[in-house]
This record gives sequence, C-alpha cells and structure tokens, in this order.
Amino acid sequence: MGVHNLQDKDQQPFYNVLVDDDGSIRYAAQESLQLATLEERQPNTHSQVGKYLDEFCGSHYEPNSEVMMLYPEDLPVTREMAGV
Repeated sequence: MGVHNLQDKDQQPFYNVLVDDDGSIRYAAQESLQLATLEERQPNTHSQVGKYLDEFCGSHYEPNSEVMMLYPEDLPVTREMAGV
C-alpha cells in the first residue's frame, strides 16, 4: 500500500473511506485526507453510508447509534471541525 512512502508512515490514523464516485471503500492515511470546504460538502450516496452514519446536517453527517456507542468522543470533534 505504500505506507513506507508516507511522511508519517504507519504512525498515524488510517480510515475507511466511502468513495461516492465509484462506490468503492478505500483505506486512507490521515495525511492523505483533506477536509472539504463548506461549499464542497454534500451528502454521500455510497450504499454503505447508513452502516455508520445517520443524517447529513448540511456540513457533516451525524454518526448512527452504533458508532456513537463505539466512539462517543467523536461527535463533539466532528461538530467542531464542521463549524457547528
């Protein structure tokens, strides 16, 4: 996967990314991700969105109850990053 070519190598978070364009699920290093501008943020139509997320709130998704139980500390951070 080329992890050894990354600046922070494997010493960073990695995320499953639901790719709206082609319906794939990809594994991405944090340093490879970029927060979308407010104008770019739109609902993702990937078929797996509901597995992790509930509703799109205009700037971000709210996690579903299962994800909230696993990661209760994430919602405040998500809202802060989304500017809510």
